[in-house]
Amino acid sequence: METIGGSSFRVLIIDSNADDTGALRKALRAGAKDAPFSVTHAATQAAGMCRLRHGGVDIVLVDVTLPDSVGSAAFGTLFRAVPNIPIVLIAATPLDWRRPC
Repeated sequence: METIGGSSFRVLIIDSNADDTGALRKALRAGAKDAPFSVTHAATQAAGMCRLRHGGVDIVLVDVTLPDSVGSAAFGTLFRAVPNIPIVLIAATPLDWRRPC
């Protein structure tokens, strides 16, 4: 876990790509200025769910393409587990949302 300026706001990043995770951490540090927050990382949805079961997460940033979950399935599983925690879907590559379901 990386703590920036304290630990009052707790972010969980679920992303299997180390470069993307690093870029998210950098963006959070730049955007937060002096606001205290901490970042925890999980590389798979299963690992993220394990982390969420321990509590202490205020927001989840989740890649839509994980080794063990893709797209809306990733969101649905997380939302059912933690419906009161904001979940932000992120994508490093363009997605074609016009595809028929």
